[in-house]
Amino acid sequence: MNLKETINQDLKDALRNKEELKVSVFRMLLSALANKEIELMKKTQGLSEEEAGQVLKKEIKNRKKSIEAFQQGGREDLVQKEEKEKEILEKYLPPE
Repeated sequence: MNLKETINQDLKDALRNKEELKVSVFRMLLSALANKEIELMKKTQGLSEEEAGQVLKKEIKNRKKSIEAFQQGGREDLVQKEEKEKEILEKYLPPE
């Protein structure tokens, strides 16, 4: 099962379990993957695992930047939310 299929399956599980944060993260990630497919004109064949991994790493990097910005702004509530989202995304990184 590739990353996109795994995320879709986990999205279904999160919807059944009413886990709003996970649903939000999975939808955001699926949207980012779809945007990358369109950008690379690979809608029919889909992204390779490497390309999908790059999208995932980019989303994690975005979360880290947001965490830093929110810490500087004193928004601890948003820092916690971004950290939880980052933890969810990191579970899908391939082992290094």
